[in-house]
Amino acid sequence: MADVQPFKGLRYQTKDLGKELCPPYDVISSEEQATLHQLSPNNAIRLELGVLDAADSITNNRYTRAGKLLADWINNGILTRENQPTIYAVRETFMHDGVAKTRKSIFARVRLEEFSKGVILPHEETSAGPKKDRLGLIKETNSNLSPIMGIYRDSTGTINDLLSQAMSHDPSDSANYNEGTIELWAINDTSSNAYITKSLKDSQIYLADGHHRYETSLEYIEYQNKKSSSSKDDPFNFILMCLIEIDDPGLIVLPYHRIIKNLSDIQFEAMMNLIKDNFHTQEFDLSQTPNPVQVIERLQGKKQTCLGLIANQTNKLYVLNLSNAIKCQTSPLEQCMTQFLSKKIIEPIIGSQQKAVESEMLTYTHDSTELETLVLSQKWQSGFVLPPLSLDLFEAVVSNGQRLPIKSTYFSPKLPTGLVINQLI
Repeated sequence: MADVQPFKGLRYQTKDLGKELCPPYDVISSEEQATLHQLSPNNAIRLELGVLDAADSITNNRYTRAGKLLADWINNGILTRENQPTIYAVRETFMHDGVAKTRKSIFARVRLEEFSKGVILPHEETSAGPKKDRLGLIKETNSNLSPIMGIYRDSTGTINDLLSQAMSHDPSDSANYNEGTIELWAINDTSSNAYITKSLKDSQIYLADGHHRYETSLEYIEYQNKKSSSSKDDPFNFILMCLIEIDDPGLIVLPYHRIIKNLSDIQFEAMMNLIKDNFHTQEFDLSQTPNPVQVIERLQGKKQTCLGLIANQTNKLYVLNLSNAIKCQTSPLEQCMTQFLSKKIIEPIIGSQQKAVESEMLTYTHDSTELETLVLSQKWQSGFVLPPLSLDLFEAVVSNGQRLPIKSTYFSPKLPTGLVINQLI
């Protein structure tokens, strides 16, 4: 089902690749954006998330500047294209909770499919703003600047064996990046690439990260088809994807937490009543509970239906366990606490989460320490600390064709932009 192919990637020609890489657009703060612009004149941030200018217009803006800059870098040899179609084996080493981790992946181009075909399966909802932004960029650069993350299941282990064999040699390139290392092997052996393509042809791919970019690429196909006649094998029918085996020990899923403010006393009381209707609660006095997030995470353990609430309205910490009666009635989707919390607790009180985010009544963070600081400082009223979604539950939901609310998972570490670029022309 999945059509995974080699491609002629664009790669940096530099002695210090780490200085040219940047995170994907959606996790870059304005401070980090400025720092990356200063790090190197050729850092990928200048393509991925260029600086806005007060004088920007339809003909001169961050997207048109990215398109011109990409062309300049290619013309000047800063980026060069492979001579032959290539699949890339990538190994990342990083620290997670004080433990060294390794993650192996494949960088390839994957044929874009409508979700209804059941080949590429999403797991999160999307919103309009990021897709409009990414569509503006892809139209001007005609490239996938950053890979999206896909997960596959290698039941035979044959792809892992091929990657291990490739990685037994010296890498084609490497970089110190994000307090870890990235190594890349360019596999341009025709038989090896054909083997990977054949091994994955009956696979489903679960989208882990990059839903907005994937849906944007589907729109880009329509945009290109309106411009001129095309064939099914034109480059814009594919997307750059990083493929990771679901049992890879370096595949880390972190939660996104929810933080709320501007609730009236009546709304807060109604929210607490809904919580008590659905959860068994333990209460702790915040003034006598140092490090409340640590308390929550210790009591959560690996339980998928336990979450915490830090509430400065009552000066209490609540540990919430879904009641057994409710748990017996829940589907795999409803056992995901982002879904249950959204539909049963948050939305009945504040309505649409997207509108609540736009009005700055609701926000998300994958950093539980940030949540604790924002709530205890009383900049925000309440914070829900959620458990990480297990990959078993993730697969149960996604394989059933269902989607979780936006910001349900944070796959860590994020994939860098600039390691390989996929031109769509």
